[in-house]
Amino acid sequence: MRKKLCGLILAFLLVFQALPVYGAVNAMNASGFPNLPLSVDPTGRMEGFSAILYNNPNGLPTSEANAIAETGEGFIWLGSYAGLIRYDGNTFERFDSTTGIANVRCLFVDEKDRMWIGTNDSGLFLMEKGKLRRWDKAEGMKSSSIRSVAEGEDGIVYVGSTVGIALFDSELNFTILEDERIAAQTIREMRRGNGGLVYGLTSAGDLFTLKGGKVESFLSQDENPVKGVVSILPDPEHPGFLYLGTDVSQIAYGVMEDGFASVKIKEIAPLSDAESMEYIDGQIWICAGDGIGNLDAAGGFHLLENVPMNNSLGHVMTDYEGNLWFTSTRQGVMDAFMRLVAKGEFRAPDDDGSGTEENIDNIHKAQKESAGSADGRKGEG
Repeated sequence: MRKKLCGLILAFLLVFQALPVYGAVNAMNASGFPNLPLSVDPTGRMEGFSAILYNNPNGLPTSEANAIAETGEGFIWLGSYAGLIRYDGNTFERFDSTTGIANVRCLFVDEKDRMWIGTNDSGLFLMEKGKLRRWDKAEGMKSSSIRSVAEGEDGIVYVGSTVGIALFDSELNFTILEDERIAAQTIREMRRGNGGLVYGLTSAGDLFTLKGGKVESFLSQDENPVKGVVSILPDPEHPGFLYLGTDVSQIAYGVMEDGFASVKIKEIAPLSDAESMEYIDGQIWICAGDGIGNLDAAGGFHLLENVPMNNSLGHVMTDYEGNLWFTSTRQGVMDAFMRLVAKGEFRAPDDDGSGTEENIDNIHKAQKESAGSADGRKGEG
């Protein structure tokens, strides 16, 4: 163990004098789908791309979004307090509320293309080929409030709630993870890492890893020199290394196994409260309480400006064409995509952050005309 630990520390000293330089890795996002290479460069200050905000006035049945996922057939799914919403490339459709799905908190698509739906007070749902299955307290769940879902390399699905973690095997049999360190805790986030590990974060700020249905390691907030941790992101290129988003204007980077004894700190001001992070096309994208930013391959920080979404960010992902999707618990969902509209047909969003019907019509018209090209978007028109 000591030899392995020394090797990790040596790798940190040699390779990570600054934040790491990345290659081309399609890392899995928080909802279980690979983040594909970008087709847009939003850091170019609205040059070559367009960003449209969908909210209640602009096509979305609500003005908030708690979760986002993409399934294999190309549908974008949104989880909101209004329920489950599906986007087919043209319209947003709310899923029938008679199913019992309401107050959706998290979405996850496993390797069998089944979508796990975690709700705030209605338990857990699984959608497979259009059919739904549900687990709640009546089925043995410890809590009806589901906060995070992740899948290990061995196919075990971990479901985090306000009272610990449930495990589902390949036959959908489930058990409760009985470990006193996390059994009564609210699970804030879980993410798959390298080496068969799933990394987790509790609402108290404790970190843990899971493997084979058991807790592999645990680091309490008191033992961690990095305080105020609110999000995690395993480094997809360097096993053992972890990004920690904090409730201040900092991202930390280090090795959990050594208790973050050697930690690199990156300032991300003016952003604070890094709610989530994603590795996309060699960059670390940061969704914060007050905006969007990214860390490039050289470790430089860039604030995403001139876009209509700028507060209460929750998630970011790429769709199958490399377009960026962002969610906000106050503003809805934003799609950043390669501009298809002729110059002058798209104007900047209004001061209140809303798009315009004219923008949407022009975008859909251009997308329909370009459907046969590489820039066309599936399902438009």
